[in-house]
Amino acid sequence: PPDDFMIKKYIENISNFKLEDSRPTRYAYGFIKLIGGIKNIYKLINMGEIEILLSLNSNDAKQSGFELNKIINFLRDKIGVDHKKSQNVISQQMPKLLKRGLVRRGLSLKCPVCDLKDWYSIDRINEIIECHGCLNEFQIDELEKMKYSYKSNELSIRFIDNGGIAVLNLVDLLSKSSPKSIIHFGGNFLDSQSKNIGEIDLIALAGDIVLVAECKYCPQLDNKKIIEIKKSLIKSLDIAKRTKADILLLSVTISSKANDLMLEELIQFIQKINKNRYKNGFVTYLNISKSLLSEPDKNDNIDLNQLILQPVQKKYKSVGNSPFMFSLKESNYYDVAVLEEWVNEFISSCEVF
Repeated sequence: PPDDFMIKKYIENISNFKLEDSRPTRYAYGFIKLIGGIKNIYKLINMGEIEILLSLNSNDAKQSGFELNKIINFLRDKIGVDHKKSQNVISQQMPKLLKRGLVRRGLSLKCPVCDLKDWYSIDRINEIIECHGCLNEFQIDELEKMKYSYKSNELSIRFIDNGGIAVLNLVDLLSKSSPKSIIHFGGNFLDSQSKNIGEIDLIALAGDIVLVAECKYCPQLDNKKIIEIKKSLIKSLDIAKRTKADILLLSVTISSKANDLMLEELIQFIQKINKNRYKNGFVTYLNISKSLLSEPDKNDNIDLNQLILQPVQKKYKSVGNSPFMFSLKESNYYDVAVLEEWVNEFISSCEVF
């Protein structure tokens, strides 16, 4: 069965809570499907594709798209990528984004009647255009001189607007540090009365280690954002306790120009939380990813076994019928009998549809 099914079953067994997909969860899985699976996140993060998507997620680009020169200017001014490198990234990665449907090509046109400038997909470009605003028809002048304008598809926009960059950075990190880990893109935790008790961005099972994560994308890390992050993390503490997590991870993606004082405040907040780590039964960590197009950090391959709270480390983390009775270093990754039971249940649930 898929990772999300296995993690949902695990949560039900260990905490008696139901994990329900949230809207950001559905955006995440739709986005992952478009890029061809989790295995392609590394290329998306490290080859420059995500920077192109960020440029097309700016307010101006959402309205009427960006021509190539505007994408280059965005990468230079907002992310700090030089002109030549930006050109190389676009020439190499834009065709891939177009092929996957993450980016669409079209024209940015201004209606001569109502003056509305809007974006029109290339597959709807005709000699006569109907204005999206006033609905009057107009003819394209000097079509041969028009330059293509690029725009993200709606799913990509919503995924990034909901902090998707930070989630992708963390999945990339976990995929490298613990390639056998099972990952689910979070969701809402519901009690027996179907009451929503909280939301989490990502849950990972790596051997007998349970990791829950709160992910934040902060191109501008200011006091307002720090307050928001703290409130979110406090809510996540309760989720971590209820799921008997070993690690609560706050993963923040920042710009290279982030204020060091703001980062220090986050570090101190994490240290304050960890004063109660033995009472909580888990340890809290802060992962900072600086964006973007930067050289990989040689120390980013974390060993989750080294991060868990040693006094509460267990050989087994099993409640009821759970197949997760193993260690990361053990060759037998699952309790096969219980896993087969879950597989049959998953197949039965599919037959209903």
